[in-house]
Amino acid sequence: MSLEMPEESLRSVALSHIAVGESYFFRDREMWKAIPMILSGFGSLKLLSIGCAWGEEVYTASFVLKNKFQSILGLDIDSQRIEKAILGTYDEWRLRGMSRYEIDKYFERYGNDFRVKDIYREGVTFKVLNAFHIPLDTQYDVLFARRVMIYLSEKGISELVNRIDLLLKDDGILVLGKGEVYWQILEKFEPFPVGKAIFWKKKGKSVSDEMEIEMVRASLSEDKSADKVKVVKDLLNSGLYEEALRWSKSLKLDDPGNVTAWKYEILSLAYMGMYDEALEILREAKLRFPNDSEIRRLEKVLY
Repeated sequence: MSLEMPEESLRSVALSHIAVGESYFFRDREMWKAIPMILSGFGSLKLLSIGCAWGEEVYTASFVLKNKFQSILGLDIDSQRIEKAILGTYDEWRLRGMSRYEIDKYFERYGNDFRVKDIYREGVTFKVLNAFHIPLDTQYDVLFARRVMIYLSEKGISELVNRIDLLLKDDGILVLGKGEVYWQILEKFEPFPVGKAIFWKKKGKSVSDEMEIEMVRASLSEDKSADKVKVVKDLLNSGLYEEALRWSKSLKLDDPGNVTAWKYEILSLAYMGMYDEALEILREAKLRFPNDSEIRRLEKVLY
């Protein structure tokens, strides 16, 4: 008896057996820390997770973006994984790396396991579906495809990248796994850093001004060179812009070669609506630090 199967069906069966499906909540913390910041200017978000495995990525997105999304759809070719994701119940190993506060906030006890609270299941759905068969009638603001392409041939990666390009809005964000770079991705997308995380946008498309500002702030938040830097950052985050300006000027006087001090001064002036003064400092900063990418981002925002 002949048991012939279409190529796509064979690929689905094969992938379901070789895909590890190993995941846990808040995997790649720096990425999850950055996502709420860069999406702060977006409206009601639609998110898609390809290869969502047991659902940890989808629920983590719900945790960090609560009240900011319209829907989150998780897809995987393994029906058992999707069944588990729909249940939303996990053993303690899947929660490794989470603090007790986070566990209590997002989960409730369910026997010996932990179940995602109902409030974080709202707007979340899961489906058994091959990534190559995703309908193109909906476009998404954020698309997760972390550690999916490592299982594909070069042809498969090209096909998936083309489909992702169609599924993602022009100003949408693609999220890949940490360290994932493929030449096929580089044909359609370009990376942009936010703090220690790397995201991807469509080639030639600009991110919003709000996102540019958050990218600068995320980068600055990584600077731990002095206590005074932390003070300025906290003042900015608290909306105390006049105090932040005073401290940033003091920081710049202490160390004129500290590019962070210049960026904080420019940001403080901009948040106070003093754009002419901010541009004046920016022009001087460009001469001092011509290769600094964050200075160039600030220039784009202010002009």
